[in-house]
Amino acid sequence: MAKASPTSRRALLGALIALAAALLAMAAWAVLQGEPAGAVKTKVLGRSSGPARNLCPKGNCRQVIVRVTTYQAQLNGKRGPTKVPRDGHIVAFGMDLGQPSKMSRKSLARDYGGKATAQLAILNKQRKGRLKLLRKSNDVEVERFLNEQPRYALKQPLRVNRGDIVGLTTPTWLPTLGKKDDSIWRASQNPDDPDQCGRTRFLKRESRPHRKLGSTRRYRCGYRNRILYWAYFVAKRDGDGGGGGGNRATVIGEQPSLPSGGVKP
Repeated sequence: MAKASPTSRRALLGALIALAAALLAMAAWAVLQGEPAGAVKTKVLGRSSGPARNLCPKGNCRQVIVRVTTYQAQLNGKRGPTKVPRDGHIVAFGMDLGQPSKMSRKSLARDYGGKATAQLAILNKQRKGRLKLLRKSNDVEVERFLNEQPRYALKQPLRVNRGDIVGLTTPTWLPTLGKKDDSIWRASQNPDDPDQCGRTRFLKRESRPHRKLGSTRRYRCGYRNRILYWAYFVAKRDGDGGGGGGNRATVIGEQPSLPSGGVKP
């Protein structure tokens, strides 16, 4: 068999990358359609089969999360629900959003820097309880989808490796807090005194999202309930060269005792 020239090798690599991108696009489209993606199978990380009541129902909002990066550490008694099972890509994500009143939304925007905003965060556990921020999506404003279950596709899927953790960041606020027994989420908060974790004053003044790529943070605070988000994962295939550059989240469709960790609007 003839040996491939450098030019043909580059062409072959380009074709493989293009094929991988096409397969990932198929997976994202399947998320929109709610149908199987043919040969491309997506696995949902972080979503349980049972219902979880949002703590911010329409007209009666009780709690939201503010200025924080979170991940679900335990769901219905099972550990690691948002841990990546093998190398691959996150192609989309979804959330269950509550709806604060118009007055509450104005107050939240004033106190926390703007409208409800979300961002995916890919984390990896380091030594001494620290987590490193490996990759992230761009911010997306979600206010027009309050009281719904929007799903978002990433124009450039986020590469992940086995053992990585898929987290959720809000630099402002999000009504994604849900009540669920035997579930725990952890937050990018590192108080001197762990007893401060659930106190409203601490959450308002000291809670900060994990935003700098390559940096590490301690996620010292744990809360006994749920963050209502999930991610769509596609396992890596042979010849998948992945993609580089930035990424942008785009709406692709809607689908109708520890402290709680939320702030009252």
